Amino acid sequence: MALAMTPWRDPVDPADLVIGLPPPMPPGTPQSSSSSDKNGQHANIECVVCGDKSSGKHYGQFTCEGCKSFFKRSVRRNLTYTCRGNRNCPIDQHHRNQCQYCRLKKCLKMGMRREVVFG
Repeated sequence: MALAMTPWRDPVDPADLVIGLPPPMPPGTPQSSSSSDKNGQHANIECVVCGDKSSGKHYGQFTCEGCKSFFKRSVRRNLTYTCRGNRNCPIDQHHRNQCQYCRLKKCLKMGMRREVVFG
């Protein structure tokens, strides 16, 4: 049984490199934490309001789509809310829809700006 022998070749042969581009990553290699997703946003940034995955910077802060939409709707419609608790309800990924008053208060406290909604 004869094996066909081909000369060994370095997988990162300088002749194959395009100047300025890093060599391709082998399939299954994990990407570094500094890589960006398809929108150019860093995948590890959390929403400053609820801690969910941020979809980008909205109204001055990194927020998720849910908090972005809630803030925009609340400001555009000039909505007022009432807290049924002590005005210190937990606003996190799992409880963000339970108290609109505290959620809007946290949006403002974290630096989301009303004037940008109308800008």
